[in-house]
Amino acid sequence: MLLPYAVVFRLHGLMYPTSYPLGEGSTFYRFAFGWIHGNPMIEQVVGILIVFFQAVWINRIMIQHRLSRENTLFAGVFYILLVSLTPAQLGLNPSLIGGFAFIIVLDDILRIYLKKEVASELFNYGFGLGLAWLIYPPYFVLLLSIFAAIAIMRSLNIREILQWAGGVISILFLSLMAYSYVGDWYEMVHDLVQWNPSNLLSWQVNDWRHWVYLAIVVLAVVIIVLNSNLLNRGIAYKERKKWKVIYWVLLLSFFSVFSGLKVEWDRMDLIAIPLSMLLGAVAANSKRTIVVEFLHILIFITVLFLQFN
Repeated sequence: MLLPYAVVFRLHGLMYPTSYPLGEGSTFYRFAFGWIHGNPMIEQVVGILIVFFQAVWINRIMIQHRLSRENTLFAGVFYILLVSLTPAQLGLNPSLIGGFAFIIVLDDILRIYLKKEVASELFNYGFGLGLAWLIYPPYFVLLLSIFAAIAIMRSLNIREILQWAGGVISILFLSLMAYSYVGDWYEMVHDLVQWNPSNLLSWQVNDWRHWVYLAIVVLAVVIIVLNSNLLNRGIAYKERKKWKVIYWVLLLSFFSVFSGLKVEWDRMDLIAIPLSMLLGAVAANSKRTIVVEFLHILIFITVLFLQFN
């Protein structure tokens, strides 16, 4: 079901294929994925496959971690919709690839509750977050999620923070060493530290489509807040702790989006991961399915409008 869904909602990219501007990507993105650029159609097809596998993995997290009473594909469906709203989000952009790394290790960090040994999970989370940061620097903000995850799922201690930091440092070191053979490692470091939180004070919207997207996101958040009691209904105490971690990821994702001088479609993909999971759980647990179906249809119509307008 999800693959046809991904194809339909990214059909504009197949009909009018374009390449992501390679020069706008990070140094690591150009270094690791520059070889695939040059054929817009291949980029669009690879982008569709990545979105499909991301949606499958999100549903896998929802089911294996029992984050809702009923097994559902709603989370994956909402994710496909949220990352396919406009032509600017289609194709093979760095935020999409970085998101794949983050989704995979999010599965790891949700497993640390009540486990005696969590070194591998913490290392993997650091490694995956570091990789996402290299591919798309705004993922830097999500590095802070480790403190929320450990504080909520366990208790903060230096040893576990260092295990996580070991994963981040490992991928950074390996990447800098590899790139030093073909270029100046300083370029890569410069990409990683150019994020500036002061941009929050001068934030602006330059495209009316961004307002449409933000309106949908705000509506989705309102629905989640009004139905927040559904997230904890029929699930165990440890699953409730996992939802708290996802709430923090959503909060940090919002912070990352608004840390730019202007809204960028790439940054919107960061919100889509936790938001789709929350919407999926509300949809699965709600008896008032008309509200969720309304949001589903609204996003569906908006996708068609924004893509083909």
